[in-house]
Amino acid sequence: MLSSIDISNALEKFGFKLADENSKTKRFEKENVSLFVKVKTARQPLVIHPDNQDRFGELEAINGASSDRPMRFYHNATMRAFPSRLNNGKEATKYGIAFGFEDEKSLGELVQYLLNENTLSILEDLDNINIEPIGETEKLELKKSRIGQGRFRDDLIEVFNGVCPATHVDFPDLLRASHIKPWKDCSNVERLDHNNGILLAANVDALFDKGYISFDGEGKICVSDLLGARGIAAFGISDELKIDLLTDERRGFLNYHREEVFLN
Repeated sequence: MLSSIDISNALEKFGFKLADENSKTKRFEKENVSLFVKVKTARQPLVIHPDNQDRFGELEAINGASSDRPMRFYHNATMRAFPSRLNNGKEATKYGIAFGFEDEKSLGELVQYLLNENTLSILEDLDNINIEPIGETEKLELKKSRIGQGRFRDDLIEVFNGVCPATHVDFPDLLRASHIKPWKDCSNVERLDHNNGILLAANVDALFDKGYISFDGEGKICVSDLLGARGIAAFGISDELKIDLLTDERRGFLNYHREEVFLN
């Protein structure tokens, strides 16, 4: 079976980057897919996001991959990029699904499956829009909004005067129309509401989307402990940064982001 070191080395070979590590786990990321590797535990060293429980049968069926059957969650408080649930204690704990692998090939198959699912989630959202009982014009706007284009982007460019309020970048090709409340959690109205958006430079959008930064009700940046002052400085962003143009509605969406997305 592959060891923790074997899996870590293979993930880097597959293009994953080491994003964080501590005495118990290492976190690797690629294309919005986060994976944890147990540092000291030999049994089932790789931990994937618990949202994959609906696909557990397909993943466990990969030749050379193994997990507990029936499926059981693995709990570890250091996996801070994953959600929490009550286990045996009184406080909620981070959790995921642990896998072991006989060889690099089986690990590669599971990883590729997860990467493909990440792409498919956007395609599924677009397909779901097609069956909404709404007009064709609204469907088109929703599709454009899902990929950061159309009226939603145009509205944000107008509101923020074509400038990222965090970095002052004003090159259109480098700006992203970022939803504050994630698309999957929004109603159709919220998906097109410019108050549920901020015009951000691509690097800042990535941090915001993954929950490494957020903004408080006054527009001051909140930096996750997982990133820290040194990490935020590497992106050329001050931890004293403050953005303007906050409406009451935008503050409400930012409150949701801090509570549900921000990795605090």
